[in-house]
Amino acid sequence: MKTCLRELFLAQLENRPLDVAGFAKRTEKSHDRALEILSELVRMGYAADQKAGLTKSGRRGIHPRPMVPKFSLSEKGRSRLRIVMTGGVFDILHVGHLASFEEARSLGDLLVVVVARDVTIQRLRHRAPVNNELDRMKLVSALSVVDLAVLGDEIDFFNSVKKIDPDIIAIGYDQKHGVIQLRRELVRRGLHAKIVRLRSHILGIKSSKILSKIQEVNSL
Repeated sequence: MKTCLRELFLAQLENRPLDVAGFAKRTEKSHDRALEILSELVRMGYAADQKAGLTKSGRRGIHPRPMVPKFSLSEKGRSRLRIVMTGGVFDILHVGHLASFEEARSLGDLLVVVVARDVTIQRLRHRAPVNNELDRMKLVSALSVVDLAVLGDEIDFFNSVKKIDPDIIAIGYDQKHGVIQLRRELVRRGLHAKIVRLRSHILGIKSSKILSKIQEVNSL
């Protein structure tokens, strides 16, 4: 069931209505089986459906299309999922990131990774990233442990938190976020995510060290 609720959540987060055909494709089930599952989720109160898809009517030779049901996750369905969110720059993706993603994913049912925008990196690090934001997001998305990668908010990190509404925010072992300060700001904004400091890391593997080695090689 959680696999099905997960697909509804992802569709909702990506702002794409999910119909039976789309659900069948995402879950690799037959159309009839997908309809059966969605109908059962609606009956149990874990999903809601609405009708959409009317076309122009009243013109000769044009008939209205059948109304196509679109499905969304209900509050009851959302309560059955534990959503984990983590974030970072991921300018040079390496095995240390993978270890962190795997630990973060183990904390819940679904992992959403927020990838920092180019302008955010420029503002905080006073340099442009090596790889642009779309490329970095695509690379993170390609990892099977990541359920969804999204670009962060250009202005305020907590706008992303509000949109995703995670149950857990996982921060890297070496990220400079202060746990106490993050908790205070979440409370101030009426957000209720739990903060978890990840422990996974691979000794000697850091983006800054990899960049330094690349620069050394290029200078030879």
